[in-house]
Amino acid sequence: MRLDWIRERLKSFSEVRLEEMCDILRISPATARRDFGRLADSGEVERTWGGCAQVQREVMPAFDARKTRCLPEKRAIAKLAAQGVKDGDSVLIDGGTTTACLAEFLAYKRVQVITNSIAVAQKIEQARGLGAGAEVFLTGGRLYPQSNLLLGSQARAMLRPYHTKWLFLSAGGVDEGGVTNHNEEIVEMELAMLEQAKKVVLLADHEKMGRRSLCSLCGWDRVDVLVTDDQSQKWLRKAGLAKQSVNVQIAKL
Repeated sequence: MRLDWIRERLKSFSEVRLEEMCDILRISPATARRDFGRLADSGEVERTWGGCAQVQREVMPAFDARKTRCLPEKRAIAKLAAQGVKDGDSVLIDGGTTTACLAEFLAYKRVQVITNSIAVAQKIEQARGLGAGAEVFLTGGRLYPQSNLLLGSQARAMLRPYHTKWLFLSAGGVDEGGVTNHNEEIVEMELAMLEQAKKVVLLADHEKMGRRSLCSLCGWDRVDVLVTDDQSQKWLRKAGLAKQSVNVQIAKL
C-alpha cells in the first residue's frame, strides 16, 4: 500500500520527500527510508537527499513527429491487417502511429472499436463521415503529453467490461525476445489490453525490427500475428522468427 502511494505520488510530482511521506502516512522515518530503498533496488525510483525521485525514462517522440516516418509502409501494414476484420467483429486498438493508419480501413466496417488513442477515434470519425460504419468507444484516463494516448488506472479500468475478438498492438521495438515499448505506463495499458482480446495482431514496420525499447511488454507466445513490411524480411530470417508460433504477414507496397 505504501509503495503504491509513492508510485502514484510520483506520477504527479517529481519527488517524494521523507518528511512529507511521514506526515501524510503517519509512519516513522526509518519505515519511509526502507520503502524508498525497496523501490530504488527494483529500479523504480532514484534515491535523493531526503527522499526519492522519478527515474529518467526513455522519452517517446511526439506523435506528430513519428506519424510521417515510413508512412507508405505503415499504411500498407494497416491495410493488410484490417483485411481479417469482418462486420460484427469487436476490435481493440492500441495507440500508435501504425495502428492509427487502421482507421481509414475500418471506418466503413460495421465493427465496434475500443481504443485509448484519440487519433484513432478522430480518424475513424472523419473517414466515416455521415455514413454507417465503425462504432467507437474511447477510454477515459490521463492524456499522455504529445502522444494522443489516454493512460493510467482509469483507462485500464474502462477496458475490463470489454472482451474483443481482435487486439491490434503497436510497439516501440521488436527483437528475438519479443515486444518492447517506451515506458511503463504504456506497457501497463497494453498488458491490460492483452487480457481482453482473443487474437493479438502486432503491427510493426522495419524500423522497429531488432530494436529494444526500455520496457518489456511480452514474448512471442502472446502474439498471434505479426504484420510488417517487406524490408523486414532479412531481419526476420536472421532472428529465426519462423521458429516461433507467430503467423508473419508481409505487406507489399
